[in-house]
Amino acid sequence: MPSQRSPSPEKVSSDEKASAEHVHAHGAVSAAPHQEAKVLEVVNADYALALSTGPPLSPYSWTSIQLFGILLVAYMGSLSNGFDGSVMSAVNGMQQYLDFFGIDGADAGGGVGTTTAIIFGIYSIGSIAAVLIAGPVTDRFGRRGGMFLGSIIIIIGAIAITTAKNVSYLLGGRFALGFGVAITTTAAPSYVVEMSPPQWRGRLTGLYNTFYYSGSILCTGISVATGRINGTASWRVPLAIQIGPAVILAAGSLFLPESPRWLIAAGRKDEARRILAKYHGNGDPDAPLVQLEWREFEEAIQLDASDKRWQACVYILPSSEA
Repeated sequence: MPSQRSPSPEKVSSDEKASAEHVHAHGAVSAAPHQEAKVLEVVNADYALALSTGPPLSPYSWTSIQLFGILLVAYMGSLSNGFDGSVMSAVNGMQQYLDFFGIDGADAGGGVGTTTAIIFGIYSIGSIAAVLIAGPVTDRFGRRGGMFLGSIIIIIGAIAITTAKNVSYLLGGRFALGFGVAITTTAAPSYVVEMSPPQWRGRLTGLYNTFYYSGSILCTGISVATGRINGTASWRVPLAIQIGPAVILAAGSLFLPESPRWLIAAGRKDEARRILAKYHGNGDPDAPLVQLEWREFEEAIQLDASDKRWQACVYILPSSEA
C-alpha cells in the first residue's frame, strides 16, 4: 500500500496534535506536524494505532514469562506428534523388534511387507477417524479439553504398544495414537494462536511448529542409543518415552487458562477479558490492544458463528505480523 505523508496542520485534529505520533486512516504512522514526517507502512491502521498508543509488552516481565511457560505446555502437542511420527520408523529398523514380533519371510530385510505396512497405515486410519470428533470436542469443551482428551488417548496408545505381546497390540495402540494426535493437533495450535499477543503471534506459533522437528530429532537420538541394547528394551524404551510429552500436556491442560476467544464464544466474557488484560494488556482491561482484540473476536463470532461450526476453530488477528 503506498505510504501517506502527514496532512497539513490545518487538517490535523486537536487530538492528533496532542500525540507525538499518530496513525492515518490509510495506515501510515507519521510524526506530529511540527516535526519531520516519519512514515511507516502498515496493513491494519487500527492494529498499528493500538500498538503505538498502548504500553508495550515486555518479554522479560513475570507475566510474559508465565505466558511462555503456558505455551510451552501446549507445544508438547507438537513435540508428541513429531515423536510419534518417527518412532515406528526407528524401531522398525531394529532386528530385536522384528524378531520379537516374527516379522520375517516376506517382511524380512528391515521390516518391509504387508504386516509392516498395516502397522504403519493404522496410525493414519486413526487420525482420519478422529477428524469426526476433533473439531466438535475442541469447540464444545474448549482448547484445554481437546488437549486433555487427545493426550489421554495418546497415553493409552503408547502404553499398549510399549507392553505389546503381539502384532494385535501394536495395531490397537497405533490406532489410538493416531486418534489422539489428531485431537491434540487440532486443539493445541488453536490454543497457541489465541493465547499469543498479536505482536508476538508469528514467532510463538512458529515455535510450535519447530517442536515437531524437535520431537523427531529426539526420537532419532534415543533410538540410536537404545538400538545397541540386546532384548526388547531396545524398542520398548523409545515407544515408552512418547508417553512423556502427552503426560505433560494432559496434566498441564488442567491448570492452563482457557483460550479467551473460546471463552467469549461460550459466553464467559469476564474470564476472557481478565485473560486478555493479564497477558496482552499489562493488566489493563482497557488497553487499546485488548479492546481491539475484543472487538475482533466478537465481530468474527457474530458474523460467521465460526465457533458454532466444528469446521473452524482458529481465528488469527489480521496483520498480527505486518
